[in-house]
Amino acid sequence: MAQSRRDNRYAAALHYTVQRGNVRVSQLLSAQSIDDVYVAFNGDRYYKINVCSWRRHNTIEFRQHGGTTNYEKIQKWATFCLKLVAWSAENRLTAEIRSINEIPFLTAAEKRYFTNRANQIAGANE
Repeated sequence: MAQSRRDNRYAAALHYTVQRGNVRVSQLLSAQSIDDVYVAFNGDRYYKINVCSWRRHNTIEFRQHGGTTNYEKIQKWATFCLKLVAWSAENRLTAEIRSINEIPFLTAAEKRYFTNRANQIAGANE
């Protein structure tokens, strides 16, 4: 992600919960329903994934990506989100993902795209 989408108060990473004090991590880890997740997030939608939108819209909002009119960026991000949700419905991670190449649901071509994009962003200090 571009630097503007990292450490962003409108699309915060979950590890910022200590600073914000909004998410009850122990409740989140033991959640059994979407209502449990909503309670754990204390109704705060300003995280990379807004699970609180479920109550109002019956959707989960992915907030991390910045706005763009670039078709390739839109298509790749939408495909990533769709694959993430589909994979997560049947699978659970057993270890932390440390690189793009470890993401189990991406094709080799998608991994190359995201690796190249990360390198572009790093080079441009975006």
